[in-house]
Amino acid sequence: EDNPYLYFEIQSLNEFGSESLDALSSALSQFLTVMKDADEEGFYSMMKKGEQYLYGRDSNLSDSAFSELG
Repeated sequence: EDNPYLYFEIQSLNEFGSESLDALSSALSQFLTVMKDADEEGFYSMMKKGEQYLYGRDSNLSDSAFSELG
């Protein structure tokens, strides 16, 4: 029920909006390349980088599913 025009305005006025969208686009592009190439090691590397990023932000994640990845 939220107003999509309001959210458009918020996003378009966000001075950091393009930076975060560029980072998202880059990450998605990398992910698509890894999956299209069936690059298992590349996928593993991406998952490990994500794990390191999340652990660096929140110490409560030590019991997360990431710990099962090895």
